[in-house]
Amino acid sequence: MNEKDTDALLVILVALLAGPALLASVFKPVQKMLINWKILVTDNVLIPIGDGAGLDLPRIIIAVCVLVAIVLLGAMLVRRTVERRALARKAGEQR
Repeated sequence: MNEKDTDALLVILVALLAGPALLASVFKPVQKMLINWKILVTDNVLIPIGDGAGLDLPRIIIAVCVLVAIVLLGAMLVRRTVERRALARKAGEQR
């Protein structure tokens, strides 16, 4: 996996997490669809997304876990890229 692939993967993962919330706050049909799919709730809302719908505690916990997984994946990909560049630099110096 090259650097462009890792950047694209991170953008896709962040878009999957943030995209529905942004769309739900702007478009009513998207908000209704997410409520029907039980992604957003209208009762016990702790983080409102729009017009009385949002995230309750279990959905917040899931969102935080997904966010932590994205951060860890990003850190892993950055570390791998840094190590690969260091090895390439070291191999270039040995010639």
